[in-house]
Amino acid sequence: MAGMDLAAQAILGNVGSGWFAPNTPISPMAPQRHAIGRRFDGPQSVNLNISPKSADGTDGPTYRQLHRMVENCDILSIALYSMLERISKYNGRVLDVGGDKRKPSKQAQAIQEWFMFPDGTTPFATWVQTFGYDMAVTDNATVFIDRDGKVPLARVIDGQSIAVRVNERYEPAMIQQIIKGGPAHDYQMGSAKDYGLDTMVWCPKHRRANKVYGFSYVEQIRSTVTLALQRTSRQLDYFTSGNIPAMLLEAPAAWTPGMVQEANQQWRDILAGVSGKEEVQIMPNGMKPYIFERDVVKNDFDEWLARMVCFQFSIPPTPLVRETNRATAEASQEASVKEGHASQLRWASDSLTRVIRSAFGPQFFWEWDTESKPDAAMTADLVKSGALKPVALIRIGYAHEEIADEPTATPAKEDAKGEKPKAGNEAKPGAKSVKNVDIEPSSLAGLLESHLDELLTESKLASRLSLSGQEWSIETKPSKGFVLRAAAVLHDAAIQGADEAMMQTKQIPESAESYEKPALKFAREQAASMVGMKWDGDKLIPNPDAKWQISEEARKAIRASVATAIDESWTPNQLAEHLSEHHAFSPIRALNIARDQIAQAQEAGSFAYFKAAGVTGKQWSAFDACPACVANAAQGVIPVEAAFQSGHIHGPAHPNCRCRILPAEVTT
Repeated sequence: MAGMDLAAQAILGNVGSGWFAPNTPISPMAPQRHAIGRRFDGPQSVNLNISPKSADGTDGPTYRQLHRMVENCDILSIALYSMLERISKYNGRVLDVGGDKRKPSKQAQAIQEWFMFPDGTTPFATWVQTFGYDMAVTDNATVFIDRDGKVPLARVIDGQSIAVRVNERYEPAMIQQIIKGGPAHDYQMGSAKDYGLDTMVWCPKHRRANKVYGFSYVEQIRSTVTLALQRTSRQLDYFTSGNIPAMLLEAPAAWTPGMVQEANQQWRDILAGVSGKEEVQIMPNGMKPYIFERDVVKNDFDEWLARMVCFQFSIPPTPLVRETNRATAEASQEASVKEGHASQLRWASDSLTRVIRSAFGPQFFWEWDTESKPDAAMTADLVKSGALKPVALIRIGYAHEEIADEPTATPAKEDAKGEKPKAGNEAKPGAKSVKNVDIEPSSLAGLLESHLDELLTESKLASRLSLSGQEWSIETKPSKGFVLRAAAVLHDAAIQGADEAMMQTKQIPESAESYEKPALKFAREQAASMVGMKWDGDKLIPNPDAKWQISEEARKAIRASVATAIDESWTPNQLAEHLSEHHAFSPIRALNIARDQIAQAQEAGSFAYFKAAGVTGKQWSAFDACPACVANAAQGVIPVEAAFQSGHIHGPAHPNCRCRILPAEVTT
C-alpha cells in the first residue's frame, strides 16, 4: 500500500509538473467522505422538485404524453398488449430459497394461494398485465405493499404519480407519491414519513447510469410513434370531405360564369346526403380536365412503422405486413421470442420476487412455469417401453387421462422346437424387476399425493359449507386412468410376491395364469377400493363400503376441524389453513398408504401362488412378528384357505405391518 501511495504522489507531484507534463489535477472540492462514488452529476436540489421524473431533466416526453401515445396509436397499443398477453399466459409458483422445488413449504404454498388475488380483488393474470403496462409505457412500475389488514396486499400504483428521491450518491433512497400537486405521505405512529423502498416496490426495467428513471419501451420509439400518429392523421384525411375536388371538368364555351356556378350548385344538390361521394368541380371554358391524386391508404412506409413498433416489443409483425411463407413467419416468431420474451419474463420474475420478499420475507422467490410438456406421442412410447413411469409425467404436469397405461409383458414365445417353456417359468405380465427387489413406494405415493391434493381442495369447500351450517359431501372421484395406473403398481408388487413365493416352495403351479389372474384381479379391485370405487365390468362406480377408502379420513378431518373452529371462533381462512396442515392430506400419509398397499399386494401375490401350487397350509411368520400379530404367529400351521385369529387370510394385518405368510403342509 505504501508503494502505491509513493507512485501516486510521483504522478501527481514530480511527474505531473515536469516539462510538457499533464500537470497536477485540481484538488477535490467536495468535503471529505462526501460524494464518493456518486452515480452521475445530477441536478442540484433535485429532491425539492415535486414533479415525477424531474431528476432526469425536462428534455424528454412526460409520462402523460407517453400514455397518450399508446392510447392514440393503434399499432403501438396492439403490440404492447400482445406482449402483456404473452407474459400473463404463464403460471408461476412461489418457492423456498434453497428448498426442494418439488415440495415447497406450507408457507410458500400459502403465498402461492395469496397470489391468486394479490390485491384482494384482481386476478393474478390481470394484475400482472396492469403492472407490466406501467413498465412498458413509463418504466416506472410500482407496487404498494398495504399492511393495514391481517394479510398484506400488493396494490399496483400509477407510475405517473411516483417520484423517486435520491441520496447523496444520487441512488434511489425513498419514494414519494405526488397527489394533487403535492407529496402524499405514509403516516406511521403519528408522524409523516416518506415511503421506503420496502413499502413502495419500485421496479424499472431499463435503467441508465446517467439517469434516475427508466427508459421505457414507448419512450425509446417516441419518434417512430410520432411519425405513425402523423401518418394516421394523413390517412384519416383521405376519408374526410374537404374543399379540394377530386376532379375538374371544363364547361362548354357558351356558358357564362353564372351558369357555371348554377351547374356546380345543382351537382351538389344532387349528391346531398350521399355517403362516400367524390366531389367534382365544373370550371369555365379554356381549362383542361384535371384529376387530383390522393395519397394511397397503405404503402411500404406503413409496413416499416409496423415492423419498428413490433420489433421494439419482440412481437412478430407477420399480421401487419405483406404475406410471407410459413417458414419465414415461424422463424420470425422464434427470433422474437428468443430476443425479448425471456428478458420480459426475467423482469417480471425479479419484480414479483421483490414483492414477495417485501410482504413476506427474504426466504421466498418467484419462478415462472415455462417448461412445455413433452410431445404426447413421444411420452406414450417412453411409457410403453418402460423407460418412463406414469408418476414422472404427473410430476411435470400431465393429467391422469393424458398418460398411456403401462404395458403388460407379452406371453411366453415358443422356442425353436415349437414348444412352450415349462410351467412355472412363463413370462409374467408386469414382472419387470429382478426377484426379491422391493417395489419403490414412491411410484404409488406420487399418484396418491395428487389425489390427496384434490381431496384437500374439496375439503376446504366442504368445511366452509359446514361452518355456515350447510350440508356438504366429498365427491372427488379419481379418473379411470388413475385407478389403472395404481393397479399397475399393485400388480407389479403382487407378481413380486409370487416370485418370492416361488423361492419358498418346491411345488410348481401347472401354469402361470393360475396365479397371475388372481393377482391382477386383486390389484384392480384394491386400486379401485382404496379411492372409494369398484369395478362394474369395465366401468368404475362408487363403492361407499370400500375398506381402504382414503376419503373417509378426510371426512373425519373436516368434522374435527369444524368443531374446533366453532369452539375457537376461527375464520374460514383459518379453518382452511388448519386443514392444509392436517395429516389426512400430507405427503407422509400418501407414502404410508403406498407402503401398506404394496405390502398387501405382495402378500396377495404370494397367497395366490401358494394356492396355485397346491400348497395345503400356511403359517404366520413368527420371526420378528409385530406385537399385534403375535397371536397369529402362535397359531402355527393352518389350512391355506383358513383365516388367522385376526381375521386375515394373509398379511398385513394392520397399518405398517410387514409380517409375511410362509408355505407349510397341513398334517392330519
